[in-house]
Amino acid sequence: MIEELYELYKKDVYYYIYSLCHEKELSEDLTSETFYQVMLSLSSFQGKSQIKTWIFSIARHITFQEMKKRKIEISLDVLPEQIYVEDYTLLMNEVHRYMDKQPEIYKKVFQLRLEGYAFDEIAEKLKMNPSSIRVIHHRNKLYLQKKLKRGEEDE
Repeated sequence: MIEELYELYKKDVYYYIYSLCHEKELSEDLTSETFYQVMLSLSSFQGKSQIKTWIFSIARHITFQEMKKRKIEISLDVLPEQIYVEDYTLLMNEVHRYMDKQPEIYKKVFQLRLEGYAFDEIAEKLKMNPSSIRVIHHRNKLYLQKKLKRGEEDE
C-alpha cells in the first residue's frame, strides 16, 4: 500500500514541500521523510479526511519542523511572502489573534485550510459551495496580509 501511495502522491508532495522551502535537495529529503512517516503512521490513519490531505499534513509538519531547526525562511499563502521561522510561533499567535475577530465561518475555513483540507473537502464539511469557500479563503488572506503588514489592532 505504501508503494502505491508513494507513486500516487510523491510529485504532489515534493512540489508542495518545494513551494514552502524553495530548496530542491531539502524538498527531496523531506519528501522521503514524509513517506517514511506515512509508512510508520499508516495503521493510525482514521479516515477522517482524504488520505492525500493526511499525507500533506504530515509533509507540512515535517517541513515546518525542519525549517524551524535550520532557521530557513518560509512562505505560506495566508501569510506575508517571507517569514523567519524563528518568529513563526509569535507570528502564528498574532494570526490566530486576528482570526479570532473574524466571523465564525471565516475562522472555520481558515482552520481547515491550515490543517491541509482542500476547498472541496471544506465545502463538504461545512455544507457550502466550494466557490464560497474559495472566496472566504481569499478574503482571509487579504485580511491577514493587511493586518500583518501594518501590525495593527482591529478597532
